[in-house]
Amino acid sequence: MSELVSVIISELFETHLPETLVNLRETADGPIEIIVKSDTRSKGMRYHLNEAADEAKGAFLFKLDAHCIMSPHWDTIMKQTCENPNDMVVSRIKEIDEKTWTVRDKGFDFVKINPDLSIIKCGEFAAGDPDIMETMASIGCGWMIRKARFNELEQNWVELGRYGNLGAEWALKVWLSGGRTLVHRDVICGHLFRKQFVSGNITIEESRHILGRRFAAMKGPHQVHSMGWLSQRFQDYCKKEIPA
Repeated sequence: MSELVSVIISELFETHLPETLVNLRETADGPIEIIVKSDTRSKGMRYHLNEAADEAKGAFLFKLDAHCIMSPHWDTIMKQTCENPNDMVVSRIKEIDEKTWTVRDKGFDFVKINPDLSIIKCGEFAAGDPDIMETMASIGCGWMIRKARFNELEQNWVELGRYGNLGAEWALKVWLSGGRTLVHRDVICGHLFRKQFVSGNITIEESRHILGRRFAAMKGPHQVHSMGWLSQRFQDYCKKEIPA
């Protein structure tokens, strides 16, 4: 698949942005453009990701943080996995050793949404599992979606705050409008974990309440399923929960 991928990054004056950009170019197979927006005006991640998406020329958007390492062929595999235009594809997550800037063998593959809309790490691929599996959510980094779908689902909701809850927001938008959130065994995002940001003008908890109320009222974009439907679908999802 030769379609252009637009990588969108909202960065907070990141020390490791140069390494992230070099890695993206080295590991991609096909054409990519990288759009980086610096938060010089304190508008927040959601605002700047929307701004980057508006400028993007690619049929696919790939949202990444500015402190990550992607595995080889990530773009080809994710585009193939995202064949259904309603779906989004997320990465397996591994921790980065900041001193060596290498990926540790520590991480997780699946994420679930708790009743309060917080997220929890939730298990890994087993040897006999298929290469592509469903995940209830993601941590909000290292995910691909078609640009048309991103716009159809109203981009990032800036009213949810400048930072935080991006994984739950997009999982609910995609699943409850008839799509799926998928993860591929061969796509790994090395991520430098840092202190959790607050949402900015509102707290993380307030942001989750806004998100929950809208979907509970069946007012999500193109929403066809209830939150109860999603909970039922993934009620036996986690065989092993990994502590945060």
